[in-house]
Formats: sequence, structure tokens, C-alpha cells
Amino acid sequence: MEQQEQNTVNETTVKAFVSTVKAVNNEEKYVFYKITNTKNQKTKIIQPITFEDGMNPGKIKVISIKKMSDESDIIFEVGFDKFKFPKEKIDSGEIIIEEKEYIPKLPKRRKNGCIPCRNCGACGW
Repeated sequence: MEQQEQNTVNETTVKAFVSTVKAVNNEEKYVFYKITNTKNQKTKIIQPITFEDGMNPGKIKVISIKKMSDESDIIFEVGFDKFKFPKEKIDSGEIIIEEKEYIPKLPKRRKNGCIPCRNCGACGW
């Protein structure tokens, strides 16, 4: 019974993830977020995941960023990654969040024809 419940949860998670993958559409606007911590001057960029469709070479697909909030945090989710930022630090100015336009383009391949493939991700696979 427990095994069956685990499979259902995993299938649901995968279906939700797959539903966020979209082919690039010229009318749709994509954004990325630049988060700056003013205390230590560190910056984090959260951007959509862009990749080439393996079954249709030359077509770009994008996994967009979901921005959510609860009582105490602002949450950014892209793919399987989640980033949380406390609202109190944002309100105090310690953390600054900037939203900017993201233009999808294919990542440059660092190597071509790696055999055997090591699944490093350098080619966009």
C-alpha cells in the first residue's frame, strides 16, 4: 500500500514538472530575477531553464519561474529548485529583488561529440 502511494506522489510530481515545460512562444514574456543582499553585496540570479528539444533539434523549450508567497517568505521555484527569501528582510531593504526581461536562447555548446557521453550537461542535453 505504501509503495503504491509513493508511486502516485512521484507520478504527480513528474506530471506537474512536465506541465511547466513550454515551447518558446514569441508572444509570451519570460522574466528572471536578480536578488541582491545589501549587507554582504552578494547577488543571486534566478533564471528560467532553457534547453533544446531533443526530439525536435532547433526548437527551444523553457521552464519558467514560479513566484509564490506565504505569510513569511517569498518563494521562487524553477524546475525542482526552490529559493526562499524572508519578507521581513525584503521589507527592511536588506534584500532587493529586481525583475528583468529574459530572452530565451540556446546555451552555447562547449564540446561537440563527447563519446562516451558523461551526462555533464555541457552540450545542453
